[in-house]
Amino acid sequence: MSACINAMRVLTDPAETGAVTLCLPQDVQGEAWDYPESFFARRVHRLDRRPASAAQLADAVAAIKGSRKPLIVCGGGVKYSGAGEALSRFAERYGVPFAETQAGKGTVVSSHPLNVGGVGETGCLAANLLAKEADLVIGVGTRFSDFTTASKWIFQHPEVRFLNINVSNFDAWKLDGIAMLADAREAMTALDAALADSGWQAGWGAQIESVQSRQLKETQRVYQAVWQEKSFVPEIDDHLDRESVYREFRQITDSTLTQSSVLGVLNETLPAEAVIVAAAGSLPGDLQRVWRNRAENTYHVEYGYSCMGYEVNAALGVKLAQPQSEVYSLVGDGSS
Repeated sequence: MSACINAMRVLTDPAETGAVTLCLPQDVQGEAWDYPESFFARRVHRLDRRPASAAQLADAVAAIKGSRKPLIVCGGGVKYSGAGEALSRFAERYGVPFAETQAGKGTVVSSHPLNVGGVGETGCLAANLLAKEADLVIGVGTRFSDFTTASKWIFQHPEVRFLNINVSNFDAWKLDGIAMLADAREAMTALDAALADSGWQAGWGAQIESVQSRQLKETQRVYQAVWQEKSFVPEIDDHLDRESVYREFRQITDSTLTQSSVLGVLNETLPAEAVIVAAAGSLPGDLQRVWRNRAENTYHVEYGYSCMGYEVNAALGVKLAQPQSEVYSLVGDGSS
């Protein structure tokens, strides 16, 4: 019983949260037990927002002031903290573009003028072009997984530094970064106030709009991809025999629709407030690259690194959490 209570402690802790396993031997499972009423008592787990210390705030401000081309990486912690507004307000005031992880995508709408989309291995053109030039990467609520960093390859500035805002001590010290142990909303609000009278501005200039324009063109290109029998070249042109692949695809599906064109139609026709859920195969990569969120918190692709079948169960969970929204589970290659 104490293990069950501890499980809820872990599940409700912003820093320690993760998978919890309760192991019951088979003979125990077959027993009856007269549980004490105290076990079912109502318990309130209060999530206190951790503010940044004065010293860590000063270090963060110094790093930002010393940068010319900073890039914010918006992780899932921004969504969990309800920090989307604070992050976008900071970005707007100082001209700092922000990229998204899979968990962070949808925290701020895709049409925001400083949102450059998904970053990393499954990221998009706009974010990855800026990531290569960023001299300061401000990770807000991100674990900097290998997908996000493209196995630490995507950030190529010779003097790039990392400012890691996280409630987890483990994640805050990643990439030999400047650690800021704090709640995402508290941290962004404190940084905004600390820089307000400094006169500092990011130096990206017209580059942000330029890469966004290139990204929009690329998105429209893949959304309009149409199969043609004699001249079609797949987006991923690997070693497989094309004709055999095409023939098998037509036999199995009785269709020649391309996946990216289907996503384009769905993106344009589903209600703006509808939530999409995906998990495995090529869908997470395609969605992070080209799906455009027209409303906040409408993207749930926290898929446990391609956990096949997750999207079916997750769609039910999303519907329980947001009963007012339509929820769509996208299932494709490599998933159930």
